[in-house]
Amino acid sequence: MAHELEQDEQGRAAFVSGNNVDAWHRLGQVLPSGLSAEDVLTEASLRDWDVRKVPACVKLEQLTDDGVTTEYVEVPSQWAVVRNNPFTRTAEPIGDPGGVVGRVYQPFQNEQAVDFLAAVTDQWSDAEYETAGSIRKGAQVFITVKLKEFTVGGVDGHKMYLVYIVNHTTGSNLCFPSNIRVVCANTADWAVANAIYRFRHSASIDAKHGQVRDALRLAFNYDALFQAEAEKLLATPMDLPEYQGFTTQLFPKPEQDGSDDDARRKFERATRRWNSQQSVLKQLYLFADTQEDIRLTRWGAYNAVTEYMDHLAPSAGRTVAEKQQARALRTVDGTPIKKQAFELLKVS
Repeated sequence: MAHELEQDEQGRAAFVSGNNVDAWHRLGQVLPSGLSAEDVLTEASLRDWDVRKVPACVKLEQLTDDGVTTEYVEVPSQWAVVRNNPFTRTAEPIGDPGGVVGRVYQPFQNEQAVDFLAAVTDQWSDAEYETAGSIRKGAQVFITVKLKEFTVGGVDGHKMYLVYIVNHTTGSNLCFPSNIRVVCANTADWAVANAIYRFRHSASIDAKHGQVRDALRLAFNYDALFQAEAEKLLATPMDLPEYQGFTTQLFPKPEQDGSDDDARRKFERATRRWNSQQSVLKQLYLFADTQEDIRLTRWGAYNAVTEYMDHLAPSAGRTVAEKQQARALRTVDGTPIKKQAFELLKVS
């Protein structure tokens, strides 16, 4: 999947994970300890891309007496975003298709993202890099830094991360907090307002450190909200009929659209898939080992949904590996259904 996690012709992925975290389904390099800045750049193939703008051109072909002639003409005020391929070192457009940008776009290097996060690790002693990689033909680079571990209600362990995403084709870099449940590696995706920090480029070291403080403040404010809301859900019982009403609202039962044979067959297939999905969600809620200490609560209901979305929900792809990659990408892209689940479950 060249448009997703980047790989070379030998299958080596532009991804690295630390602390023996076997993420992304054994693609890329897995190191035994926390990652250094050098590991992030080298092992994830993020170094020396030399992201730059070059004039965008259109190809014009004309029929002349001598045959077809080809001419490339620059498009005014339009540039293509180009890099050095991390494996072949040859110049190529970033993204698939390549991105075209305007005058105000400023190239941003992966090294700058690592410099920013290095300041985070300097200001928060427990912080360390854990994953880094490149997806969608370099259009997005992601780096995660683990900040701390905590428990919900004293029983449910979580790790808090700061996620940095470089969007090379849009110039809109994002930094946001994320929590991962230790027992089953579910990623929370909460609808908490103002939980995304948009990185502003600055040549000033003092200003950059101020931005780091802003990003850390964002993360810990989010973390406090996360724990408070999670503990409310943990303290609120939810019996099976109420849970099934919640999952039906979250995933509505299919309705038949039309009366011909094709519409009937489509409806029957959709109904079978829905019944299977509801059965899996019920099994997770009632019997999964990951529900110990949180079973039959609203917090258990939320985590049954996140476990389903992260590990069991169908994913696009032709092969098992492609489906696994698509599922892993949800942790980067976010999952709207998780936000909806939280909104349905939260208590005042």
